[in-house]
Formats: sequence, structure tokens, C-alpha cells
Amino acid sequence: MRALLNLVFPPLCPVCRKIVPEKNTVCSSCWQQLNFISTPFCAQCSLPFGTSDLEEDTSFLKCGTCLMSPPSFSATRSVYVYDDLSKKMILSLKHGSALHLAPFLAQGLWQAGKELVNAADLIVPVPLHWRRLYSRGFNQSALLAQHLHKISHKPVSLNVLKKIRHTPSQGGLSLEERISNVAHCFKVSHPLKIKDKSIVLVDDVMTTGATLNACANTLLKAGAKEVTVLCVARVKTGE
Repeated sequence: MRALLNLVFPPLCPVCRKIVPEKNTVCSSCWQQLNFISTPFCAQCSLPFGTSDLEEDTSFLKCGTCLMSPPSFSATRSVYVYDDLSKKMILSLKHGSALHLAPFLAQGLWQAGKELVNAADLIVPVPLHWRRLYSRGFNQSALLAQHLHKISHKPVSLNVLKKIRHTPSQGGLSLEERISNVAHCFKVSHPLKIKDKSIVLVDDVMTTGATLNACANTLLKAGAKEVTVLCVARVKTGE
């Protein structure tokens, strides 16, 4: 039956839409272009260190920013370096023209951050303000979280964390402006749902981590035990 379905509806590469042998796999051409984040990277924010010459255990290493000003989340795993291809995938998903990418990207989150998901009690997506959600029609981070739930069978809550203040886009802002832009933006709607629980936050891109840090801080103040982060892509410079 599956073979017949594959003849009628052949599985396609989620990136370029060429025919591939199995569902949710990429073609060899796209695979070679994917820039995966590999060790060594910062254990707390997943910023790649840009060298592979370190021979000792690097799982505990942290970048200078996390050492000087530790974020509220304790660990991060990201799948890709934010480059032209990962940017294209994320923007295509975000703007609704390529929703078929969500299962593939969620599979990447699972492979990169399986240990964080397994250690968590609850998956929580970074929320959108209702105005942006209304205009876009969906929250891409919530879509990723739902597919991650299907893969991992870990509980997911789409509404426990809310964005209560509409803000301009973070694009083009400095670190200080980003932090100020998302200050006091988030609220936990049902604190009992997260009390003493480990939360894994899901988002599409981490640049400076300001938004994720604001979310994590809100969750911890509302009673969460720990917050970790899963992102599809990480901006390499953190700028």
C-alpha cells in the first residue's frame, strides 16, 4: 500500500521539493548545503565557537557572554547555523508558504536536543502577540512544538505562556534595544501548570537570545524549576 501511495504521491525533499526515497528526508544536494551546528559550541546558548581543534570534553564550555551575563535558560541546542539556506527555510515556514517544512525541522530539533526534551516535563513554544498571530494566522514556533510533541510524546502547552504586549520586530535592533523591546512582554496564564516543572522552550531562531531569556525569566518567576531552549537556527555572531 505504501509503495502504491509513493507512486501516486511520491515523498518530496522538504527544501527543494525534488522526489526523495523517504518522507521527511532531504535530497543529497540540499543535505550537502545544510550547515549543522557541531561541537564545540556554548553549552548555554549554543553559539558555535568556530574551531574543531579542541580535543577534550567541550560539553561544559560557555561563551564569554554567558559567563559574564548568564541567561535565565540553562542550556540550548540549535540545529543549524543561520545562513542563507536555513534563513530561507525559516522564512518560508514563518510566512506560510512552506508549512510542509515543519515536520522536517521538528525532526531536526529532536535529533539535536533529544536529551533536553527527555529531561523536560513540558514543551512550550515562544508565543506571538494576538495581533501578530491574527495577521499571520499561525505561530511557527507553536507548529514546531506540536510536531516535536508528536515525535517525542512529551506534553506540550501552547497557551501557558502568553505575549501580552505587542512589540516591533527585533530585526536591526542592538542587544540593549532587543532586551528593552521584550521587557515585561510575557505572562504565564496558568502558573500551576508549570510549577516545579522543567520546561523546554521552542523557537525558530536565536540571535542574541533576548526574547528567549525574557520567556525563560517569566517562566522561572512563575514557578518553573528549569528552562532549556531548542532552536532551529543560531545566528553565529550573536549580533
